[in-house]
Amino acid sequence: CGRVTTADQLRRLLEAGVLPPIAALLSEPKGIEGAVSALLPLCGMISATLAILDDPDAAALLGPQGLLCAELVKHNLVERLSIVFCWGVTPAPVKSRIAELMFHMGKCPVLADRIVRQEG
Repeated sequence: CGRVTTADQLRRLLEAGVLPPIAALLSEPKGIEGAVSALLPLCGMISATLAILDDPDAAALLGPQGLLCAELVKHNLVERLSIVFCWGVTPAPVKSRIAELMFHMGKCPVLADRIVRQEG
């Protein structure tokens, strides 16, 4: 996921189904750190693309109704990350990266609403 630098690469990655295995990793104690590390570059693209949403391809992929936000919602990643964040055994560096993920995901209104609705 860290090698994705263009909207086309991200689209192909999402269409190939990268998010379900990442979501599954969040359920495994040994997979949490890897899942969070994989999500950071993808979600970072949400913040980085706000300036170029006049590009139809970028808007369709990364905008509020875009494919990335829809996939994150579909696989309940906000809720899963919130649960991991609240676990007492989650190390502080992982919690810090989850907070960064929430910051990036909060740029999408649909995801921001889901973040706000989380308890804890």
